[in-house]
Amino acid sequence: MPSTEPGRPSSGGRSLVRRVGLVAALTAAGASLATLSVAMVVVDYRVTSDAEDDALERARALAAELDAEARAQQAVTQAQLEDELREFSHGDVTLAVWEASGRLAGDPALPSPAQDGCEASAGPDGAWMVCRASSASAGRWVLVGEPRSQLLAHREPLLLGGLVALIVVVLGGIFAGISVGRWSLRPLVRLQGALTAMDAAAPQPAPSLPRSGMVEIDDVAATIDDLLGRLRVELERSRHFAADAAHELRTPLTKLRTELELRAEEHDEGSHEGRQLLRSVARVEDLGELVDHLLVLASPESALRGASLVSVSALVEAVVEDLDADASRVRLELEDDGAVVGDATVLSAAISNGLGNALKYSKGPVRVGVQDTAEHVVLRIDDEGPGLGEEARARAFEPFYRAPEQRGTGGHGIGLALIAHVVAAHRGDAAFVDDGPGAHLVVRLPRHRGVRPEQT
Repeated sequence: MPSTEPGRPSSGGRSLVRRVGLVAALTAAGASLATLSVAMVVVDYRVTSDAEDDALERARALAAELDAEARAQQAVTQAQLEDELREFSHGDVTLAVWEASGRLAGDPALPSPAQDGCEASAGPDGAWMVCRASSASAGRWVLVGEPRSQLLAHREPLLLGGLVALIVVVLGGIFAGISVGRWSLRPLVRLQGALTAMDAAAPQPAPSLPRSGMVEIDDVAATIDDLLGRLRVELERSRHFAADAAHELRTPLTKLRTELELRAEEHDEGSHEGRQLLRSVARVEDLGELVDHLLVLASPESALRGASLVSVSALVEAVVEDLDADASRVRLELEDDGAVVGDATVLSAAISNGLGNALKYSKGPVRVGVQDTAEHVVLRIDDEGPGLGEEARARAFEPFYRAPEQRGTGGHGIGLALIAHVVAAHRGDAAFVDDGPGAHLVVRLPRHRGVRPEQT
């Protein structure tokens, strides 16, 4: 099962935690903008309403004052009007006194509404908030106004404060969203870790996946448990069938080979019958080798792993000694012992397949090297044959795959698959590398750090 770091998105995927953080940030930003907009409207209304009430009250008070003076003096002079306006003016408030013939005193830029009350009016130099109160007896009216730019001056600091608050809220939303997302997904991370730690080749039943106490997550875990149980039953059934079939085939093949060999001994090797019997013996031997390979491929990795301390260099030398005429073409470059923990029989089978494959496709020498690195024992087999293309190197270890340049050369197409299966069972890896002409098989096995095994 490929290892994946728990909690990390797979390549090309999107992180749910980041999405939750983004959604939380956008939600917080939307709520903050809505709150700021409502606050702006409310503050504008309150400020404008208070300013209108104050301006209208001041206009009425000045109008009443002018009425009182007019009754006492029969007339109010220009100088008295200016004095009254200065007395009632403060801050940014502007006053003016009008009569039917026009303005009598005050700010000439202040527009005059057509009736008493407060309204927004446009003056020559901008918009105003103007309140009008008429004098009861003098035929005059008083105007009290304030530029809307001054009246709404609170908007700039309010917007600045709202922007700062918005940034804080968005950052807080991202942090809170990511934190909540990680907390919510923690049971899924534990579930992923438990699935990653499972050994797909283990013969014993897998332990139940951990439960989190969350109904939805536990339902998923229970469903996966049930699925894994059914898959394990089917896998074991397939393995047993393949192993039983291979065993059942080996017995009749052995008997058939024995009978053919006995019959061949009764005939001269140069006769027609003798040659046919020898060809039949060779075919039966080839079929028996195929059955042995299939038996290895059908075996679970745990059954192939072994626990003996073996030397890869010693296994290579033993395999080369068993070769016939092709042994003279093998060049050994055994720099180290190559101590590993495993099963010597299946490792020898893997080495024999790799070396036999190189000898079959190459007419020149084949170099076999063993070298220790910090973490691995590296077995390398280099030949001078036609080599493999990029696609063939990627698919070389698939069962029954034949590269275009290798078709028509005989064989079963499972030798490299056997190598990959045996190496994987020993926690290693195998690959063909692009390193010049020819094929270059590189096998890496975990290096044993204890006492070196003796060369045998």
